Amino acid sequence: MTIADRYGPWALVTGASDGIGQATARHLAAAGVHVVLVARREPALRDLAEELERSHHIQTRVVAVDLARPAAAAEVADACAGVDVGLVVLAAGFGAAGPFLASPSATALEMIDVNVTAVTALTHVMGGRLVARGRGGIVVFGSILGWQGVPGQAVYAATKAYVQTLARGCTANWPTAASTSCPSRPARCTPVSRRAPA
Repeated sequence: MTIADRYGPWALVTGASDGIGQATARHLAAAGVHVVLVARREPALRDLAEELERSHHIQTRVVAVDLARPAAAAEVADACAGVDVGLVVLAAGFGAAGPFLASPSATALEMIDVNVTAVTALTHVMGGRLVARGRGGIVVFGSILGWQGVPGQAVYAATKAYVQTLARGCTANWPTAASTSCPSRPARCTPVSRRAPA
């Protein structure tokens, strides 16, 4: 069974301008799945969209949006209107290191906006669509740091603990046709440890 057979013809991928999001978008396109590419950096998204369309003969939609903004999830959901999205990969996220009280609270709050608020909002709106269509999947990303409080990365670890718990709760409450998955990856393997410039 192909990815498209299992989930449908389209996937939504956040954080698609680099790291896990970009690698996932490439994998999906190589499997013949059309992709909605979401990240802040529009030039990087446009370059990726052109590459995927040329190399794999699939369709793309580019959504340049900062997921830290309150209206971002609604903008992403609106951009998915009219396409049959069956797989949602919420790979956007970032972390920051340093003692909690020595770090700017604005950075912590922005991390919560991206890693928690946007993930929650997109899981809610897209999860509702997947349940209504009778099948689909959502992939969110945890971290080994989410299993315990970590000095120097307290807020990041807390955001990942939230995401892991959200995924478990959704999986337990949704029909078997719609599922969530939350792989935990080592924090040092990807650029997630920093917020890329816009």
